Amino acid sequence: SIFNRVDHVTAISQNVAQSISKKDVDVIYNGILKESKIPEKSSNQIFTIAAIGRLDKIKGFDILIQEVSKLKFPFHLNIIGEGDERKRLEELITDLDLSEKVTLLGHREDIASLIASADLVVVTSHSEGFGRVIVETLLYGKLIISTRVGLSIEILPDELLIDGFEIAKKIDAIYYNRESYEKLFRQVQETRTKDFLVENILQEYIDLYTRILEDDE
Repeated sequence: SIFNRVDHVTAISQNVAQSISKKDVDVIYNGILKESKIPEKSSNQIFTIAAIGRLDKIKGFDILIQEVSKLKFPFHLNIIGEGDERKRLEELITDLDLSEKVTLLGHREDIASLIASADLVVVTSHSEGFGRVIVETLLYGKLIISTRVGLSIEILPDELLIDGFEIAKKIDAIYYNRESYEKLFRQVQETRTKDFLVENILQEYIDLYTRILEDDE
């Protein structure tokens, strides 16, 4: 509520802007500094899925693990991140007999390379203010699907959004129609990546500050 009393407010997504009861909220996305050396996209012998984020219940990794247990084709899921849910997720992986198919990689610094090497990045959060993983996949990845949270509903077409938490159903559709889904995501990359490059975000802030100063004169 404090933002409702501030003269000039920026929000990191349209979704966040709607939570502020104030007119004229400017939406300026978080900027991403692109890697100087873009990791090459690899070709995998087995369908490789990546999910990235802190191991917290809000990220929905427990649901993701339960959902991938329904898949009938060969796959491997890498979950990248660390957090309080690790023990519970490890137990779930064991209970579902997925130890050969799901790996908790812990904290990693090579996120760009892990995204580039995955056939599919999956966001399964219950809630997101922004969605950095989506932007990083725009820069480095082949394909992403997401629950309807944060940035995903602003930039991803409906075909790349998950209905409820029917994750297995969406992954299954992608596995058997990869070319069409990858083509769709490339179109998103071509049109939206520039909106999140840090140099463009900096210019947006400069333009905003200039406008505010001119209005105050």
